[in-house]
Amino acid sequence: MSWDVVVVGLGILGATALRELAIRGHRVVGVDALEPPHPHGSSHGTSRIIRDAYFEHPLYVPLVQRARAGWRELEEESGARLLLQTGLLLLGHPQGQVIRGSLRSAETHHLPVERLTPEEVLSRWPGLQVPEGITGVFETTAGVLAPEAAVAAALAGARRRGARVLTGEQVVHWSSHPTGVRIRTRHRELRARTLILAAGSWLGPLAGGRWPGLLRAERQVTFRFREAGTGLAASGALDPLPPDTASLATPRTRPLPVILWEPEPGSSTPAAYLIPEGEGILKLARHHGGVDVDTARRAPGTLDREISRDEWTEMRRTGEALLGGLGPEVDATTCLYTNTPDGHFLVGPHPDHARVLLLGGGSGHAFKFAPVLAARVADLVPGGLDHWSSEDGGPRRASLDHGIPEAGPERSVAHLWPEDPGDDPFSPGRFATSSRERVRATPPFLDDATIRERLTVEMALEAGEEAFRAVSRGEVLQPVRTHLHLPDGRSQFIVMPGHLGRPAALGTKLITLFPGNREAGLPSHLSLIVLFDPETGALRTLLDGARITALRTAAASAVATRTLALPEASELTLLGAGVQARSHLEAILAVRPIRRVRVWSRTTERLDAFLEWARGYLAGAPGGESAGRRRDIVLEAAPDPRSAVKGAHIICTLTASPAPLVKGEWLEPGMHLNAVGSHTPDARELDTEAVIRSQCYVDQRAAALAEAGEFRIPLDRGEITEAHLLGEMGEVLEGTVPGRQETGDITLFKSLGLAAQDLATAARLVAQVGRPVEEPPL
Repeated sequence: MSWDVVVVGLGILGATALRELAIRGHRVVGVDALEPPHPHGSSHGTSRIIRDAYFEHPLYVPLVQRARAGWRELEEESGARLLLQTGLLLLGHPQGQVIRGSLRSAETHHLPVERLTPEEVLSRWPGLQVPEGITGVFETTAGVLAPEAAVAAALAGARRRGARVLTGEQVVHWSSHPTGVRIRTRHRELRARTLILAAGSWLGPLAGGRWPGLLRAERQVTFRFREAGTGLAASGALDPLPPDTASLATPRTRPLPVILWEPEPGSSTPAAYLIPEGEGILKLARHHGGVDVDTARRAPGTLDREISRDEWTEMRRTGEALLGGLGPEVDATTCLYTNTPDGHFLVGPHPDHARVLLLGGGSGHAFKFAPVLAARVADLVPGGLDHWSSEDGGPRRASLDHGIPEAGPERSVAHLWPEDPGDDPFSPGRFATSSRERVRATPPFLDDATIRERLTVEMALEAGEEAFRAVSRGEVLQPVRTHLHLPDGRSQFIVMPGHLGRPAALGTKLITLFPGNREAGLPSHLSLIVLFDPETGALRTLLDGARITALRTAAASAVATRTLALPEASELTLLGAGVQARSHLEAILAVRPIRRVRVWSRTTERLDAFLEWARGYLAGAPGGESAGRRRDIVLEAAPDPRSAVKGAHIICTLTASPAPLVKGEWLEPGMHLNAVGSHTPDARELDTEAVIRSQCYVDQRAAALAEAGEFRIPLDRGEITEAHLLGEMGEVLEGTVPGRQETGDITLFKSLGLAAQDLATAARLVAQVGRPVEEPPL
């Protein structure tokens, strides 16, 4: 069975996402290596804090408020008590982040908080220890969530709506392709249109690429003590609650609130929190300051959960400093924070895989936001019904920016929370270490050998389809290429700049076209691709353009062939035997069951060289991807273009001929043509009748009408109108323009090559360099 969405990881983020997707009508399955809720990640234990006066930044406040509505909705649906209002007392220095940030959020959003002096704190909660210089802020609307009950309720809600939950299923590998994803566990293989990775502290290793270095897993410990029976207990501050806070039946009011306190600014000691849990039990923990854990080398359920005596002693001292004393130890559990470099969450598309979404990076404070983050990631899944509208105060969509901008400590939080809804902080593009580290991680120049080793046909196909779609959606900035004609009358210098948002790329391709080079045994076309940081404009990478140009051009033809040619098309004709003939053979083989290839070239030496290469490639010679699987393909040399075209199903014209090679009278019903070689308004490889008899599609309408001789010449002569050009390939892929209608139709794709295709391919390649061949296991 094929699913709409597979969610990997069923902690609170994965569980709520699974439920949200099921509500929206998706066919979904959730996968977890263990049996959730379980104590091996970060969605377990007795309580989690929910607070409104968010000291991290005021822009969190609306998200908390929206999440609170989500928790109430889940409570009503499940019948479980998930949210208990207790109030929250913040203690810290007036200039510290906790006090200053909380008051800023309260002022921005008109929240009902009280600012308390040390004397007022002590009079309200006798027995607390409040050092001189410490001030308090009390927030009445804050409280606690029951984490394990919340996970169970979300999974139950998902199941009731048809979602399937697979537990004990460790993911060992996943892969994506233009039409979907495959996920392999130790027991089965799943296929889906979209994959959501919500694997908590295993998200980095599972996502691959740069993410293991950007997401840091941190071991935290939460301790539970009995209250010491000092002045705090004498004040009657602890009102007993049911010992199992995961099954709270009725709301309770406790005089002693949740407490969060922060050392003086500049202290290396992290903030700590205290949660009264009823029956005289106090939960205490530090917020950050734990030990890093290498989750890439440890499977879920295998982490060290032993609590040392030193850890108990340190936390007892912390509790005594606030309460004056603590009673006996009850228990302690470990928890994992998954930290992003800037502390904001990760919700958005994987930068290298368009059908994969990332959900995580909670950085120790995401639990309370789970309903909102679930809605955000569900917004990014194609199709489905709208559950929470963004127009009624709901969350904005996550940004589709895939860049890796600088987010170092020198940048203020305001820069990470821009007001423009189109530039969202919950995006993979928000997370990096520093520009210097990024430059060190990205090779300054990728040479031809490296590109040939790492750039695959599949990558080029994915990038080509992605670029087609983006162009037709208006998401690409790219002027018509600039031609500088040199004094010799033959040579040219060509510039192709562009900007696209997915994957985020800014750059240009520089091309030199020197036809005279052939006489000296040199390539006539030489090219260089230059990528810049789309956020800062800084130079990022230089790439040799030869292989990228060849394969992205062939990939564009292959995408058009996959979309327009008959499914059973098996006869391929290549007019031209140069570099493009080789790359087109590679790419077309990936999309159609080719059984015969006919090749024509004006130059016997070039034709012989191509046939020798093709035999080795199809036999699986070094450098060939076929590995001997295509020995059954018949290779033929055609004596002339007409003989090559006769009986063909797919025809690729790949020459620099200024005059037509293919005549319309030769074309047969059902043929598909890729016209690739010419790219100036006064040159064409197909005559006017061939264009008239074909259903015509292009990579970009404006460029084709300006530069493609196949259209420009008959347009100038009044032999066709612009209406003869039916649409762009991206429009066909998006479903806004029909493709082939009848078996007997003749379809034509005219390719000029777009900067967007170069940039999309180059950006994917740069992101992929350094990634291991096998994806790391979960």
